[in-house]
Amino acid sequence: MNHERRAFRDPRAVALVGASADPMKWGNWYAPGLIAGRHRREVILVNERGVTIAGIASVPSLQDAPVPPDLVVD
Repeated sequence: MNHERRAFRDPRAVALVGASADPMKWGNWYAPGLIAGRHRREVILVNERGVTIAGIASVPSLQDAPVPPDLVVD
């Protein structure tokens, strides 16, 4: 499988831009599904305030991600 398709089917790292600790925001609703897959891939939560979401520390920007994500959800 070429890299472009693999990034959608089985990314090595996924970043959620707009992750939120506020349960009323979509970034909080979407985060648990990504976090549940952490045993298969790196999950990067991006929140400009750098808050902790579901026990996971977020990074303030994509440039601060520990690894380059294959897939970014915004």
